[in-house]
Formats: sequence, C-alpha cells, structure tokens
Amino acid sequence: MELTQDTRTAILAAARELMFESGFDRTTMRGIAERAGVSLGNAYYYFAGKDDLIQGIYDEVAAEHQVRTRAAVRGKRGLGPRITASLLVLVDICDEYEPVADALLTRGIAPRGPLNPFSRESARARELFIETCTELVEGSRGRIDAELRAALPELLWLVQLATTLGWVQDLSEGKVATRRSVERLGTTLGRVVSLSRVPAVRPLVRVLLEQLADLHVARPGWAEL
Repeated sequence: MELTQDTRTAILAAARELMFESGFDRTTMRGIAERAGVSLGNAYYYFAGKDDLIQGIYDEVAAEHQVRTRAAVRGKRGLGPRITASLLVLVDICDEYEPVADALLTRGIAPRGPLNPFSRESARARELFIETCTELVEGSRGRIDAELRAALPELLWLVQLATTLGWVQDLSEGKVATRRSVERLGTTLGRVVSLSRVPAVRPLVRVLLEQLADLHVARPGWAEL
C-alpha cells in the first residue's frame, strides 16, 4: 500500500476497529498496522503512537459532525432548533464511540496533554467544531447583539464540550437524560440570544463575554502552553 491519504484513512479505520473489539489498552500499533495492511514503520510514519491516532479520530469526528449537522439543520432558521439539532448530532456520534469513550476522553482531560481540546495539537478538530458553530449562527434568522454574535461560535463550542462531558456521566438508558437536556438547552440558548439586544438582558450578555475572556486568559491562544 502506497503512502497516501488512503493509507492514513485505512490506519485510522483499523485503529477504531481494534479499539472497539479489544479496548484501547489492548490495541497495539503492530496490531493496527497488520489490520490496515501496512508495515509497522508505515504506521509510525503517519502516527507517532496511539495518542496520535486518537487525535486523528478526533479530527474525523469533528469533520463528521460538520457534515451531519449541515444536513440536520437544513431548512431550520431559528437558532434554538439549529443548536439543538447540532448537539443531538454530537450525542449520536458520541454513542457510536461509546465502547472507547472512557479511554478517548480520559486522555483529553490533562490540561497540558496534546489531546486536550484547547491544545495546539487539537487545533484542527477545534477549528472544525467552531466553523460548524459559526455556520449555525450565520444561517439563523434574527438580529443578535454584535459583540455576542462575534463570540457565539466559541461559546457554542464550549457548550459542545460541556455536552460531551455530560454524556460521559449519563448512565440513563439510551442517554435519554442527555438528550432531554440538549433539547432544553438548545431552546433556552436560542431564546437568550434572541433577546440579547434587550437592555435588561445586556448584563447577562456581558457576563458571558467576560467568562469567555477569562477562559482566553486561562488558556491563551487556546493553549499556547
């Protein structure tokens, strides 16, 4: 097999299959290479190790979320329904990765780890998710406070992160609690944003913007560690 994008895709597919079958810890780079039909050296040419493979999976998840979200929000103009549809797509994708969710997400918790969502190494996935959130906002109807509109894609990405953490902790059958929460959250966010130009709501908008600014202080440049 030549060293191509197809090779990289095949290695990622093999990694997912083996992790689903045997778990993250029992999956080896040698096993992944054999399943993908490449040499071990070629596998390491594309990925430095299993953590690097996880980053590749994160990138694929972000890209898949974008594709499915675009389909899910087609014809929806209200921001609330668009947010809800996007979050439900995210939950569906999380469900698909449930066999390895603990391993994948545990490695994303470490604040200085390369798999942290704020890290430089996670830039591609983060950019894709924020791009999707930008499309949610730009494709919605209604007037939004200018400052909030500029910050909203990043704020919605943070909501996605919170949703993912909530999904991990949800032990209800079919993650029904997470799905109900997402539907309420999308509706509520849509309403709050639609009122963002109302003077009485401006203090809340200011708090949200200050929270986001503090997060940039905590993680400058989204993780220039």
